[in-house]
Amino acid sequence: MVPRVQVLFLGELMAYMDEGNVKHQISSMLNLHLHINEFVTGATYGIGKAYACELARRGLDIVLVSRSDDKLQTVAKEIEGQYGRKTRTIRVDFTDGPSIYPVVAEGLQGLEIGILVNNVGMTYSDSFACFLEVPNAEQKITQIVNCNMLSVPQMTRLVLPDMIKRGTGLIINISSEVAIRPQPLLSLYSATKIFVTYFSQGLHAEYKSKGITVQCVCPFMVSTNMTLNMKVNCFVKSSSAFAREALNTVGHSSYTSGCLSHALQNAALIALLPDWLHMSQFLVGKLKNFPKLDGQKRRCVCPFMVSTNMTLNMKVNCFVKSSSAFAREALNTVGHSSYTSGCLSHALQNAALIALLPDWLHMSQFLVGKLKNFPKLDGQKRRVSKGEEKPREKEE
Repeated sequence: MVPRVQVLFLGELMAYMDEGNVKHQISSMLNLHLHINEFVTGATYGIGKAYACELARRGLDIVLVSRSDDKLQTVAKEIEGQYGRKTRTIRVDFTDGPSIYPVVAEGLQGLEIGILVNNVGMTYSDSFACFLEVPNAEQKITQIVNCNMLSVPQMTRLVLPDMIKRGTGLIINISSEVAIRPQPLLSLYSATKIFVTYFSQGLHAEYKSKGITVQCVCPFMVSTNMTLNMKVNCFVKSSSAFAREALNTVGHSSYTSGCLSHALQNAALIALLPDWLHMSQFLVGKLKNFPKLDGQKRRCVCPFMVSTNMTLNMKVNCFVKSSSAFAREALNTVGHSSYTSGCLSHALQNAALIALLPDWLHMSQFLVGKLKNFPKLDGQKRRVSKGEEKPREKEE
């Protein structure tokens, strides 16, 4: 008997699939017959609603997850009436944080989730703003982190174990084009989206040998409430059009812009807007006409290995810096760069790593296997200080 496999589709933004070829691609991944029912947790408006409707049109039963019970019921009735598919709803607010996941887990009891789509997301305002100018900043920061970041690994944790047992599964995580590089005036939002991108790529490398596919989608502008329902044109896609095109990428790419128009915009942006201009005061001023915040400068320090408790107090050498030496050298870079490795040794290691370890090898099963087979922390040897008693061997 073929197992019932559901599709889990989160939040208020997106999902994935295609009819015909792509439906065959997904069915092949999950070892399903084409007529088998699937479940999607989905959105109540915008791209999410478009994806839920598109998947229902292709013959899938839908599980909707969102915070508004009224909207959930409205979309559920629309899908049932227009497409004749079954629906189920789970009402939670992802901005509430860890407390909601037992509720989600209870709602998923008895379901075999074959596809998980993590796309719930929010930003802090309807316009560009400096970090400290975000309205209700204390509350908004927590809400954005809970919604955009915490939801992705927590939902993955709920469904991935059963996917691994079945030897097949698809996880789709919705990121954003602002994750391609840092976005001034959307600093927190873009940071949460690069988390989604990196988590997706790392997870794909870890579990693709188990039959799990993890895909990351990074769209540009789509006409939704989040983008103030911008006018649709050759650059801005309608939610329904984006849903149709993005579904075609399933099985073809683990990282995608979702549609040809957005892929071309991505290439053009990288080619025509270099990083120095993208991060310049000139462009920031054009995006939002306001003075610097008290003249303060923001800096990012990205060290390699420093001998600390976190690194098990590794022995200091030409590669591993002591914390005091690193602090002295890193402070000397203030005023010269807003992004630094902190010291010359780490800068050289960074350059060597980029030159000698290409992305395809860095994300390969070979390297993942080598890293995974490193000795566990409990099995590592440690030096015994003078006066410290060596542990006795167990007597047989």
